Amino acid sequence: MLLDEEDPGTAGFLHDYRVVKHSLKQLNGKNLGLIGKVSDWLISSAVPSSILKEKFGISLSVTPWSDLPHFSEFEASGPFLEAFSGATGINLTETAQVNELLADTIQKHKLDAITVECFPLVRKDSVTACLPLAKFNNEGIPAGCEGDLTAIAGMMLCKELTGIIPWIANINKVSDEVCIFSHCTIAPGLVSEYSVTTHFETGVGTAIEGDFKADLVTIFRFDNKFSKAFIATANITDRPKSPTACRTQIEVKLKPHEVRLLRQSPLGNHHLVFPGDCSNLLTTACLVLGIEVQK
Repeated sequence: MLLDEEDPGTAGFLHDYRVVKHSLKQLNGKNLGLIGKVSDWLISSAVPSSILKEKFGISLSVTPWSDLPHFSEFEASGPFLEAFSGATGINLTETAQVNELLADTIQKHKLDAITVECFPLVRKDSVTACLPLAKFNNEGIPAGCEGDLTAIAGMMLCKELTGIIPWIANINKVSDEVCIFSHCTIAPGLVSEYSVTTHFETGVGTAIEGDFKADLVTIFRFDNKFSKAFIATANITDRPKSPTACRTQIEVKLKPHEVRLLRQSPLGNHHLVFPGDCSNLLTTACLVLGIEVQK
């Protein structure tokens, strides 16, 4: 790359480049745990361990649910219950036990991040992992859901780049006017107000419904070969409370070419939503990693 030292943007680029190189060095050697499998309805979310290792230096370990003890064998965590002490009308005991199961797994396997196939818990025991995953993200441990390996890799990268773990969210609607994202596992620190309610798809378990704090967000997603990336910045235009979508929701206004990309060339289901403008850092990271940013 040829840089002009008199260009006012050169100093900023070199700063971002240094941050990216340091972040990738920090990411190298991290241990990621997949509990269960990648959910079979996800698109482009399964990633061979060899690609994670080659691209980011991340080691993947897979633990089937059948290899783990039942969450009922763990005592409900006092700190977990205190963290969500404002929840009313919902018994958090089983959710707190799930938290302890996952925390025990993270400790025993020395994991730096985790992604969980959630629905076996829901189907078998009518309990969800949404709140534990939200709490892990709030405490600096990247934690994804539905076993999405593409998304969790992006979450791990963003944490190293910025110190903040983005929100993993579904696309609910894309129109010329607005795009709506939603999900049930947002970190409490990313919302100004929240309540604990039930999981959207099943109506059981627990999930967070809150108002995203930031007004400006960065939205991004890798493909599962880490050869392409979608990166966009947008202003939040609304924080809806639709009963037909996952609990925490945002509405944003995207540019016409970004709408076209999401409609015609989407890279997958889950996108990552970061508070503020992280686009330059992410674009520089893609440059260093040899990942093409969609245009």
